[in-house]
Amino acid sequence: MTDNFEADISFLNALFTDEVYMIGQKKYASKASTNPVNRVSEEAIPYQKNIDLVFSGTQSQTLLAFNFIGDDAIPDADKLFLDQVLKAAGLSFDNLSRLYLGSHQNGNWTDIAAQSASDFVIAFGIPQNYLPEAISEGEIYNINNKRVLCNASLAELSTNGNKKKMLWQGLKEIYGL
Repeated sequence: MTDNFEADISFLNALFTDEVYMIGQKKYASKASTNPVNRVSEEAIPYQKNIDLVFSGTQSQTLLAFNFIGDDAIPDADKLFLDQVLKAAGLSFDNLSRLYLGSHQNGNWTDIAAQSASDFVIAFGIPQNYLPEAISEGEIYNINNKRVLCNASLAELSTNGNKKKMLWQGLKEIYGL
């Protein structure tokens, strides 16, 4: 039968709609199986480990975020100004959560949102990468089940009347004052 197989190919071509080709010695495959296969691939996304943030103070509904390395790094004049602002809003520095980002090199808003249980985040002069995208100074953004108020640094707020008013308007909106 193997000697007459060449003659039998015409019969197979008439029987099947696909063409039959001889591949190697005495092996046959249909035309459909020789077409290239379309492959699906995904772009590789580099893995970035979230940084572990260190929160201080008590766990509270409000998180204060600073671009200092700790409580002791806040200049006395800035601390006095902040205490006055918080007192006017019915808050106390010692009863709030605090996050100091001055010693962190990398990080982003996702790290803060994932690691903080606070509902309100009031940021003072922190780098843009630690804030939600497109947030602007003095405005409140609702994102990740948190209300975020972005402000200038404490030193700038204490000397700029317009920025001080924006901070107060934001605090009034957040806390219903």
